[in-house]
Amino acid sequence: MGNSLHTFSNVTSTYLQTYRSILNNMIQSITKVEPSDSISYNFILQILPHCQAAIQMSENALQYKIYPDLKSALETSRILQEKEVLQIQYLLQCIE
Repeated sequence: MGNSLHTFSNVTSTYLQTYRSILNNMIQSITKVEPSDSISYNFILQILPHCQAAIQMSENALQYKIYPDLKSALETSRILQEKEVLQIQYLLQCIE
């Protein structure tokens, strides 16, 4: 697993392509944050892309036939991450 020389099915290739896109977008978003002198502000701006990527990664995996217990965990995780994003966005407004 993880070997780039491995040939994957079309379904797995599509999943991995989307995963890599989500991951790359998250990394770009985190690294382009212009730091300020506020640790709280920096943390919020850097964690938001992480939380949003977690939601997108869950949605990506949920499009496919996956282990039922994993599906349930991803659905729960997605809901919790969506709530967390809202909380973090609210906190960002409070400190700006």
